Amino acid sequence: MPFRFQFALRWKYKGQIFADTGAKFNRVFMNFKADVGNFAPAFRLIAEDILEPVVQDIFKQEKAALTWQELARSTVAQRHSEHPILHISGMLQESFQKGEAGHHEEITPRLLRWGSDVPYALFHQTGTGKGFGRDRVATGPGTGRGMPRRREIYLSDRMKQQMANVMTGRMGQVARQYGFGVTGERGLGPLEARMIGQRILGT
Repeated sequence: MPFRFQFALRWKYKGQIFADTGAKFNRVFMNFKADVGNFAPAFRLIAEDILEPVVQDIFKQEKAALTWQELARSTVAQRHSEHPILHISGMLQESFQKGEAGHHEEITPRLLRWGSDVPYALFHQTGTGKGFGRDRVATGPGTGRGMPRRREIYLSDRMKQQMANVMTGRMGQVARQYGFGVTGERGLGPLEARMIGQRILGT
């Protein structure tokens, strides 16, 4: 059921009842409800300032939660190189950067989808065969087929806290714009609080 809110004022003066539908209040309240539920600005910050830099660092350091397993000897022989791992053409790493081929980014007020559309990105994220869901596997003849996961995206507790801070910061920003706020130990009226919030935010 969709949320609905209706505000009305009624008062009595000299035996006569007066009413005000509170249309302006309701309009402001509904605008506030829409703005506080619009997380698109927060999602953009998360994508650009958290996800992209961290994933690029994972490729650079060749580690997420744990150091990526070294390439199998057969793979090194084909490539004539041990490093960088997951970097033959560079397409996979670049696909996690905005504007590059294979990059996927979808942002709406209530949704963030971010990552890579390169088909083999998922296989490296999860591992395959004997290496599915595992960071370390035995390699060489007779050990079975598959490769370990080398996660391109890994959300540490620190990253999760950063993203939570961005989300709560967005809600706080909207609340200040609409006049919610307390400065120090002195409670403020809505109008005064809104003016302070606007000065802080430059709006």
